[in-house]
Amino acid sequence: FLYENTQDYCSESWPWAIYLGTNGGGEMVVLDTRSTPLQFGLLPYFGQEDDFIALGDSFETFISSIYNDDIFE
Repeated sequence: FLYENTQDYCSESWPWAIYLGTNGGGEMVVLDTRSTPLQFGLLPYFGQEDDFIALGDSFETFISSIYNDDIFE
């Protein structure tokens, strides 16, 4: 599932992204492999590289950011 969706949605435009899912609102939940530690975040299906919104370098931080709506701060 992850490999196929990464190939379908990310490999051409965002080769650094690993597709994890969707937020249901036009954005992919991805893992950014460009840095260490890796970053969880959101990326629009139709956007540019700099549209990536980093939401944490751990799954716990990522979930906390989503739960607490830290995306727009």
